[in-house]
Amino acid sequence: MPSSRKDSGVSILHATCVEVDGVGVLFEGPSGSGKSDLALRLVAEGARLVADDRTALSTAGGRLTARAPEPIRGFLEVRGLGIVRLEPSECAAEAPVGALVELTANRILVKRMPDPAERPVLGFNLPFLELYPFEESATAKLRMFLRTLADPEKLIE
Repeated sequence: MPSSRKDSGVSILHATCVEVDGVGVLFEGPSGSGKSDLALRLVAEGARLVADDRTALSTAGGRLTARAPEPIRGFLEVRGLGIVRLEPSECAAEAPVGALVELTANRILVKRMPDPAERPVLGFNLPFLELYPFEESATAKLRMFLRTLADPEKLIE
């Protein structure tokens, strides 16, 4: 589970969040694991950045919502380039969180045929995926995962 601390009713997680087709997806992993890199590629494909590296989570009305802490809203760290300000159209002020993705540094550790899994985040059981973020197909795999959540019949076990 991502590391977190609580600030006045909001939990701050060491995670990046991207809104993909209306769903907030949290990326967790240690520094250098590819959170920002995966977010950059998804934004280039039309997703919107919610928060990079630190994500503020709040709960209300039976929903888990992500947003960026104010000082880093709209910024993305691009390794080799630095911290860049994204265009407003590339950012989402907030997103309902619908999935948690753990990034792994070793693609061999990713199971070929994993059982569906969930992980708890602030009392919400989020669908969970383990992903090697540096594969060319990483963004396609993430989008396929989200499609299987929306339509479980797409996944043949």
